Amino acid sequence: MRLHDRYLFRELLTPLAYCLGGFLVFWIASKKEWSIFVTTTTFVTMTTVV
Repeated sequence: MRLHDRYLFRELLTPLAYCLGGFLVFWIASKKEWSIFVTTTTFVTMTTVV
């Protein structure tokens, strides 16, 4: 059973962790990018109205 657990960890959980980590990095980066875009658009809109 111990060998089986090591096999599962190495072959399944490690790639899953990398995929979830990569997804998290892209998700956070897109959130930051969207926030910057909205802030910039709001600033430009406010300055053109005034």
